[in-house]
Amino acid sequence: MKSYRTGFTGHLGLLLLCASPHLWADSSSEEMVVTPSRTAEPLQTSLGQTTVITAAQIAQDPAADIGQLLSEYANIDVVRSGGSGQQTSVFMRGANSNQTLIMIDGVPINNGLAGQGSIQFWLDTQDIDHIEVVRGAHASLYGSGALGGVINIVTRQAHGDSTEIAGSWGTEHTYTSDVRQDFREGRLHGSISAGNNNTQGYPLFFPDNSTNYPPSNHVAHASGNFDQHGSAELGWTEDKWNLQVHYLENRGRNQFMDLNDPSPTAPYPVPPLNNTLDFLNSIGSMDLQAQLTPEWSSNLNAARSIDSSNNRPDAYSPMTTVFYTGQNRIDWQNTLSLPSRQKIVLGSTYTDQNNHFTGTNYNTYVTSTLTQPMHNWAGYAEDTWHYHALEVKAAGRYETDNVWGYHKTDDFTLGYALTQNNRVYVTRSTSFRAPTSEDLYYPGYSNPLLKPETSVGYEAGSKNHWGPVQLDVAVFRTLVSNLIAYDSNSMIPQNIQSAYLRGVDSSLNFEQGAWKTGADATIGRYTNLQNLNDLLLRPRRSLSMHTSYVCHQVLTQLSWQTASSSQAYGPIALPGHGTLNLSTRWTANSWLTLTGSIDNLTNRVYYLNANSTQQYYLAQPRLYTLGMNAKF
Repeated sequence: MKSYRTGFTGHLGLLLLCASPHLWADSSSEEMVVTPSRTAEPLQTSLGQTTVITAAQIAQDPAADIGQLLSEYANIDVVRSGGSGQQTSVFMRGANSNQTLIMIDGVPINNGLAGQGSIQFWLDTQDIDHIEVVRGAHASLYGSGALGGVINIVTRQAHGDSTEIAGSWGTEHTYTSDVRQDFREGRLHGSISAGNNNTQGYPLFFPDNSTNYPPSNHVAHASGNFDQHGSAELGWTEDKWNLQVHYLENRGRNQFMDLNDPSPTAPYPVPPLNNTLDFLNSIGSMDLQAQLTPEWSSNLNAARSIDSSNNRPDAYSPMTTVFYTGQNRIDWQNTLSLPSRQKIVLGSTYTDQNNHFTGTNYNTYVTSTLTQPMHNWAGYAEDTWHYHALEVKAAGRYETDNVWGYHKTDDFTLGYALTQNNRVYVTRSTSFRAPTSEDLYYPGYSNPLLKPETSVGYEAGSKNHWGPVQLDVAVFRTLVSNLIAYDSNSMIPQNIQSAYLRGVDSSLNFEQGAWKTGADATIGRYTNLQNLNDLLLRPRRSLSMHTSYVCHQVLTQLSWQTASSSQAYGPIALPGHGTLNLSTRWTANSWLTLTGSIDNLTNRVYYLNANSTQQYYLAQPRLYTLGMNAKF
């Protein structure tokens, strides 16, 4: 066994020996992104604040789902009502959770009833290639819901012939299994995958009133999530065009105790409800890309998505509650790359959405049904122009809908390259969120005269790259008007609120030899202008940090997430918290990788949210996980 001298020379030699370049394959300065401008461009030169959660980071991270991944990397506040599979809300730059647009391979998945993306029921991390997170308003390119930002989850594609088997086992009755087959034969390529996730975890609430009653089984006082997922892809590539057909599906059952729903005939506390929710989410898409001329490329995408969940009957609700959004969407985008360093994007989107809700009131047992089709057409354009170190970008969108009318948005960005690796920019943008079917037509609690929520925002930032150091900083300010809220007298939603969102977010990354460190921080103030209080569930300060070290094919990572206090529903305030996670990955040989992780290393007790009965949703206690991945 070799011995190493102490001092600088010895440590440098150890670092060089331990560095393993293939483990850091995600750190290329030429990393490309698509989401900020709908066209491929280098991440470092794109204007605006964009974070890419890479395939290597996803493989290393012990996160059980998309929500946990986002909270750890992307300056995003993620609020969950319990463990894996429970309701998950995403807040970007203080905007509401239904004001963040979430897409899978460019297809929006925001629910047509609630308005937000139910990311707790979409995809397994094994199916994800990378995630692009763009902060700030992008309604001119993507339409309704992109007021706070856009999250585009890009799924894996076939690269050659391979068979992959993966699995993990952990405490809290947690285990996963996945199998994937990729193939390529000439111009034909494709893949097929299948897997499942299972967990039956920790108690949801504190205090836990279920202790007053003998629980019938473990699930009666704990959360449980069981899902099966699969995907299939088939593609054909020619010299100037590419055709790809893709289908993915997640289905399963989520079990949870609901202390919000006491018996209508007995005083509280009463035995809690042991609820069961079945869900089904799927996307089928066809994507045709063609290079029609050296300057003109065209992309046609047709997709159908389904977001469906059924609350099964229990002792107090004799009928299944059904939430369903089915959406057909066609998007045609054309890109002109002109010799004068000008790029023009012209596109059109048609969406046919069908929303259905059936539910029973807990107190009156009256059944309500809502079925509402919505037809939407939009045209969008973006022009990007370079002149020496100056870059100018302008975009606009016109959108019309058969239910809520029409809306126009625009944004303008001016950027300047101080050096090849240092840029500054300023942006002015307008954005909106259209009212949902539930806002407009839910029986007894709706208003068909609602107007879209609107915003005007400003951002100034810089993007810098000094050797091993990358630093992005942005200052933002957004005024949101016509916010939809329930009138306290009529209990009918009205455009009666407004909010002022402002703050600073930053991202710092450092890579040297075997070490890699990253930190994302946000300092903000998000104010309800009606009462000057902070908006709910949005801490003023948050920070996430990651430090990784590679030695002898072993990558070890320590991560830390912390957030300041925030206001929950009612009088409850959520205390600030911080938590540590530890993970390691050993590349044993060319085909076998072993992983291990400890979530919440210090077993910190803290709270994610609170409900109307003034009880806290507990965060994940210490969780141990072991996993393996074999690829042949």
